[in-house]
Amino acid sequence: MIFWIDLVLLSGFWVFGFSNPDGFLSLSCGGSSYTAAYNISWVSDNDYIETGNTTAVTYIEGTSTSTVPIRFFPDSQSRQCYKLPVRKDLSSVLIRATFVYRNYDSQNQPPAFRVSLGRSELETKRKERSQVVYERKKQLNKLRAKAEKVAEEKLGAQLEILAPVKY
Repeated sequence: MIFWIDLVLLSGFWVFGFSNPDGFLSLSCGGSSYTAAYNISWVSDNDYIETGNTTAVTYIEGTSTSTVPIRFFPDSQSRQCYKLPVRKDLSSVLIRATFVYRNYDSQNQPPAFRVSLGRSELETKRKERSQVVYERKKQLNKLRAKAEKVAEEKLGAQLEILAPVKY
């Protein structure tokens, strides 16, 4: 979850157990659809979320420079939710989200945020490092066949940002 304006939090990848070739949905947050290495299809997140703004951010890591699409949420006081498809025949889903903060806002103050699936909170984290990874299995027996919401909610005054997410 990673986006830029005043505060930038780069949200890595979310992978969900549904669509893509092997039952995964890989979202390109703030970006367009493309096929990456190992024939992984990344799809734009535009069809899965109705809020947030998009842009691209350039950052330097070591000797490499990268430009990454991001989605950011100027209204950081409310939940920002993705509506994702859930297959009835699945007994569980694996959600993997990576959040990276690279001090794009020059504040050197990583944000705090909450990650949840529907009403079930997966984790609350204050970013103490440059990268945090969440990986959690959730049983689907409590979820409905309709699209469920995966939300990234910020807990502070910082601006939320979202980048590629792999479910």
